[in-house]
Formats: sequence, C-alpha cells, structure tokens
Amino acid sequence: IPPTGLPKDVIFKNLLGLLDHKIGKSICFLVLDEIDMLISKGNRESLNEILYDLTRLNENLDFCRTALIGISNKINFTENLDPRVSSSLGGISVNFPTYNANQLKDILYDRACIAFYDDVIKEGVIPLCAAFAAKENGDARKALELLRKAGEIAERHQHKKVTNKHVHEALNELEKDYILDFIKGMPLQTQLTLVAIYLLTKYGKNYIITSGDIYEVYAEICNKLPGIKLITKRRISDFINELNQAGIINATIKSLGRYGRTKIINLNIEMGLIEKVFENNQKLKTILEYKPVILQKDKIKFNQNVFKKLI
Repeated sequence: IPPTGLPKDVIFKNLLGLLDHKIGKSICFLVLDEIDMLISKGNRESLNEILYDLTRLNENLDFCRTALIGISNKINFTENLDPRVSSSLGGISVNFPTYNANQLKDILYDRACIAFYDDVIKEGVIPLCAAFAAKENGDARKALELLRKAGEIAERHQHKKVTNKHVHEALNELEKDYILDFIKGMPLQTQLTLVAIYLLTKYGKNYIITSGDIYEVYAEICNKLPGIKLITKRRISDFINELNQAGIINATIKSLGRYGRTKIINLNIEMGLIEKVFENNQKLKTILEYKPVILQKDKIKFNQNVFKKLI
C-alpha cells in the first residue's frame, strides 16, 4: 500500500487475490490484537464497516478460507459493535484468566536466564517481582519491566547482585514514570487545571484549596497564555474528578452547612514531578513561577479586576 493510501475496495480486492494465490486450499487465521481499538478510535462507522468486511471474506474467496480471531482486554467491547457486525461475527468467546504469582514467576525465571548472568539475581527477587505484578493486575509485562528496572538500578549503583531493595526502588521509579507519561498525555485544559492546583499548593502552604479557587487561578493562567480558550467551571470540575480518579489529587466533599458543599483538593504527587513534566514546555514552564492573586498579600481582586492594596 503506497504512503498516500488506496481505496478500501482496492485493498480488499488485493487481499482476496493474495489469500487465494498464496494460501490456496487452506485456512488462514486473521488475528487482530487489541481488536477493540477498531471501534474505539476515529470514525467508528467506517471501522465497523472494515470489521464487517473481514467477517464476510469467505463469500468472495475461491479457494482459501479465513477465520477471524480477535484479542482484547475489554470483555464487553462487543457491546459497541454495529448489530450487523455482531451478527456476522458470531464466534465463541474464550476468557483467559490473568496470570497468578506462580505463573509470573515461571515467566520471569525463563527470561532471567537469558537476560542476566548466573547467580546475579538474589533469591527472593523474582518471587517479589511476580507478587507485585500479580497483586496489581497479573500483567506479565509489568513483572518483566519491574525485573528489568531492578537490574538497571543495581547496574547504575555498580552492585554485583540484584536484591529486593532494588525491586522496591524499581517499583517507585516505574510509578513515577507512569505519572509523568500520564500527565504528558493529558489534554492541555486538564494540564492547566493541574498547574492551578500546583500553584495553590506551592504558594499557599496551609491554604485550603477549593474547586472555586482552582477555577479562579485557572482563569488567571488562561489570561496570561495567548490563544487559550477559557472553559466553564463545570468542565474544570470534570477535570478535577478525572485527576482524582487517576490518583494525582485527592478531592473530598466537605459540607458547609447552609452554605452548601464544596470540594477540598490536595495534591497527591510530588510537586517535583509536575515541574519535571513541564520543564521543557515553554508555554507552561514560566507559569510555574506565577503566584496567584488570591495568595498575594499586596493585591485584591474585585469584579475580575486586580487592585493593589494601599493599606
């Protein structure tokens, strides 16, 4: 397929010819890993159509026969399929349970024999990596990443053995890496919401942060950044909920009696992580040094205007 692409019908015609010519009178298994991605991104209608065409290939083949295998971590992804696709797909669901600690341990031992010299890994290291991964979600990649990172830390410190201490350090580093990647991948408006919380935390040591404060500081930030559209308080509240669910902040509802209820927000990660995320972001880097008006003792805000206190 050329870089400029081809019409879908041309691609399928070429695929049919290739299957009949190369496979002949045999069965070709078409395996789609993370098949749910076909219906969760972009033009869902068009992608449903592609999946539908794949299930109907046998009707247009002379010799070859195909079977479609879809792999997904989302059990209920078929609920988002077009009814025509669901009907045509038919099929049988096979559920694979997550790896337990013993299975992960076996996988790690096999990989460790290839990746590490003999007697480098101390006893207990591999079971510990397996236990951490099994406790989280049984992800073999997580277990392998943990063992690899532990080895890197031992090598960095020029230690001759990989120990349980290195595993614990590796777990902390991986969690930080995850947080960094998560924040970097957030939409700009969500990042600005987080920066507002960061500024209130940085300059207001004992300041009780509410959702209203966050919106006020967010608005100040937007006024200082060209080309940023100010969004509603409701949307900022949605972003606060998302940050809370991600574990980046803690947001608790507090009753104010007859004055209603409000959210009390606290930063749940190290401020240094936020600084690290935006250290190369020229647009947001300078904002990290901005002190919000509500925390400036010599200024007061009235009707969206900022005035300097005279007394």
